[in-house]
Amino acid sequence: QLKVSLRKGIAAYNIGKNDEAVIALSFALKKDPTNWEAASFLGQAFYKNNVFDKAIFCLKRAHDLNPALTSVFGSLGLSYFKAQKYKESLPYLKKTLDMQPDNKEIMFSIAVAMIVAEDTKSTGSPYVTSPSLPTNIGRILPSGLDT
Repeated sequence: QLKVSLRKGIAAYNIGKNDEAVIALSFALKKDPTNWEAASFLGQAFYKNNVFDKAIFCLKRAHDLNPALTSVFGSLGLSYFKAQKYKESLPYLKKTLDMQPDNKEIMFSIAVAMIVAEDTKSTGSPYVTSPSLPTNIGRILPSGLDT
């Protein structure tokens, strides 16, 4: 049953049926909480469904279960970023940039996260008040990336 659920979940994820993937992969992970593959794909499905706190939990779990798994860093960093946890996003975004030095979405996310993290440090506010960050940030973000 575990292997069937895992295969169904991965297949659903691969064809973009993320809701179906979440159901099957959640079942697989419940049956075997140490299955890093189920945790990784479940985190990716949550990420694609814009459920960032659950994506973070699952992707961190996958990496904890399999420390050699570096493929989760991009989604983990972007999940933190999109959840407006900018400081937490930086280590994962930087690791992703090391592996994908031409990834413009990651570069941009790092730049914004650094500005916001610095602004938060100086003002105590998690909201952008820095004049160095444009107020029209939503219009200049890469496709699919929002704050």
